[in-house]
Amino acid sequence: MKRVLLSIGILFFCGIGGCKNNEEPQAFMGMKPDEYFVCSYEGDEGADGEHESVTLIDNKGEEVETFLGAYIDKIITPEGFMLEEDNGIIPEGTILLLFYLIDDYTYEIRAYGVGENEWLAESGEIQNYGYSLDDADRVQYIEFKNQIYDRLFEKISDKEDIITYYGEECLYNKKDENGINTIVNRNGEALLTPEEFYSKNQSLIPAPQNEPGNIELYDMYDSNCWCVGYKVDEDFTNRYCLCRSDGTMIEIEGFDYMESDMDFYRCSSLYGVDNLLFGKYLLMTEQLRGKEYYIKIEGASAKLIDFPEAEDISYEGGDVFLLKNGNIYNIYDAEKEEITCTIDTKGISEQYVTLEVIGRDSYYVHYVEKTEDSEYIQYNFVFGGKEIILNNYKFKWTKNLKNGYVIISFEKDEKETSIIVNEKGEYEEKHKVVEWANRDYYLTREKDEVHLYNFDDELIMKVEKGQVTNLLDK
Repeated sequence: MKRVLLSIGILFFCGIGGCKNNEEPQAFMGMKPDEYFVCSYEGDEGADGEHESVTLIDNKGEEVETFLGAYIDKIITPEGFMLEEDNGIIPEGTILLLFYLIDDYTYEIRAYGVGENEWLAESGEIQNYGYSLDDADRVQYIEFKNQIYDRLFEKISDKEDIITYYGEECLYNKKDENGINTIVNRNGEALLTPEEFYSKNQSLIPAPQNEPGNIELYDMYDSNCWCVGYKVDEDFTNRYCLCRSDGTMIEIEGFDYMESDMDFYRCSSLYGVDNLLFGKYLLMTEQLRGKEYYIKIEGASAKLIDFPEAEDISYEGGDVFLLKNGNIYNIYDAEKEEITCTIDTKGISEQYVTLEVIGRDSYYVHYVEKTEDSEYIQYNFVFGGKEIILNNYKFKWTKNLKNGYVIISFEKDEKETSIIVNEKGEYEEKHKVVEWANRDYYLTREKDEVHLYNFDDELIMKVEKGQVTNLLDK
């Protein structure tokens, strides 16, 4: 499948947990009891070099831990996905991979478990480290110096012994002495055996006659929607199906995919989108003909997406896809099943134009604008139909957050300015360097402090060298 565009993509906005009842104090930033806020900042570099720091704050607005001299390299979600994020609300079970610089060439890595609030592993002084991801971009193992850890940060002596865990529940495949596989939970207790699988689906697929039936878990898109491989007599390799946690196959209305050899891929992995909806949208491909189908997962059911005609389809994150027909691009909302925005790039040289989607009706195009004397890059931002034009002398950067927001930084009136855009294309302009935002708050770095504001520009919290001042309490 050929990609024709670079894309930032926008992530579906997941609302923060609701407030507590009137008899209890409101949680800080509306966070749930099992949620934390992490923020990163830089201070003045001292003799010890501790000028970068990270602070973890609980849902009461109180400091849990400050990591002086550290910065976040990656975070690992409870489902095992590795993301790049410096600030934001994270759930219990998240793992922070923290880098401590020793000198220009040497650093130390430490892994910190959020919720347990304790160190899981430390590397000592090293110059490099490695990790391996599975086909769905989940962590399989991390290697610090000469020590290997699995996704659960258990020490492993040999990479051959590494177990691939699936989902937040950490399910995995366990073979017996005869090579027959059973899907088990984290404690090794059987959840689905081959006998159960073939018995429950005998009206859909025949059990193998020439050899023992076998199954294998390949992915979890939802706690009740798995990808399972199974054997049929005439095939040398596994066929794949969508399967509920009780072992029954998931059928797709109007499409008998079980008659063909199908592969399933997460759209988020194929298009490089760090997405809160990691398993909601899948690409299903026929192995022999290469024909492609897009599927939306809805709990324990699956639905074929009927796109309008398009030469090329790319996934942009959340519920948004981009459909291309020549110079015409349509942004398509797969949840509402409608085209939300049409973009005509006619007149702009195809060699230079790049279109990047921000949301269901928001995007920007940048291209080389030539004059007789010079050339420069022009940026045309469109938010819900309103256009903002910047050239490369004014434009600084864009940051795509994991919660559905995009930050655009540019220079205005000789001041660095930020535009905060949500998934609806609504935006606000702030004369500050904004690092993070959600529907209620935005975070800035100001000198050697982190400041958290509400959208009335009232200061809610500030952090300096681990000292948290929660102004909501005053």
